[in-house]
Amino acid sequence: MRKEFHLLKNIYLSNTRGLDSIYKLLFAITFKCNLKCKICSIWKIPHRKEISVGEIEQMFKKLTNLSWLDLTGGEITLREDLVDIIGVIIHNAKNLKIFHMTTNGMNPQRIIDATNEVVKRKLNPIVSVSIDGPQQIHDRLRGEKGSYVKIVETFKALKALKKGRIYISSTISNFNYLYLDELIASLHNDIPHFSLSDLHFNFFHVSPHYYGNEKLEGQGKDKIDFKLIKKYLDLTKKGNIIKKFLEANYVKYLEKYLHGEESPFVCQAMHGSVFVDPYGEVFPCLFYNRAIGKLHEHEYDINKLLKDPQLNELKNQIENKQCPHCWAPCEAYPTILGSLKTIFGKNQVSRAPLSVEGDNKVLQPAYS
Repeated sequence: MRKEFHLLKNIYLSNTRGLDSIYKLLFAITFKCNLKCKICSIWKIPHRKEISVGEIEQMFKKLTNLSWLDLTGGEITLREDLVDIIGVIIHNAKNLKIFHMTTNGMNPQRIIDATNEVVKRKLNPIVSVSIDGPQQIHDRLRGEKGSYVKIVETFKALKALKKGRIYISSTISNFNYLYLDELIASLHNDIPHFSLSDLHFNFFHVSPHYYGNEKLEGQGKDKIDFKLIKKYLDLTKKGNIIKKFLEANYVKYLEKYLHGEESPFVCQAMHGSVFVDPYGEVFPCLFYNRAIGKLHEHEYDINKLLKDPQLNELKNQIENKQCPHCWAPCEAYPTILGSLKTIFGKNQVSRAPLSVEGDNKVLQPAYS
């Protein structure tokens, strides 16, 4: 129960803006990808030397407050040392409770091995497998014929392990929103015992430093009528009580986001969470293209880096909502959990501006 209490303590402190170190990390271990998705250009990024297992170990040794990790790519299974990475992370992050991995499902044995490694190390993994439409639409969006069939088989193999929580994650975009009925019908037809509680939807976003899709035309939050997709989003508000709570609030405030309304919440970026890319560069989140610093220049200590007074102006910008704005689950979920007073009708917690000088069900979210 120690890890559960540590996580709950961090959630409480995130509501009072009382955290003195991050408790959630979004970590892309590679930008390599074996698919060529239409809404993402990660696969176009030239390859260069990625952060090593030894460097990852140094980073996680200093993340003593970490409760929540999203491990993503690119495609994480293209790191041949994935199991080793998982090992050094869990060995050093003693308070880690939530271990979430995303995959496109094209390397089934590697993601199975990764899932088993997390379980072996006494954590209950969350794995999101990406499927973006019925077979023909998915294959077209992912740039490879036969990918839908292979990914469905990967999902079934992961579910057969009966370990962790395995979800299908589908990104809604202008390319696929008219085919969501067919997607759900296909999943029911192709996956025995498929449940809507296995499904999660999220919405297309732009990120210059992550997806590299800022030049993609014909997409955006103003391109889709929310009324057409709300019924599908509402279908996924099933599962354990935490998933229901997060999904319900994600959908509620996604509608406000798509309508251009300002979020009532203060984002957790640079307070409770950050994003680290495969080269050890730290950013506030997936979507704010403002590099904070390079890990190797700061002794691989993220929290020490965040205490640099020169970053106070950037922190104030985020708190004052002078950022690109997003409502992606990886950022929305910790923001929801850090805004419980607002959600339950009490006054929003705020903090004085910074000086610019110098299988437990406690929490098992689902998202991509």
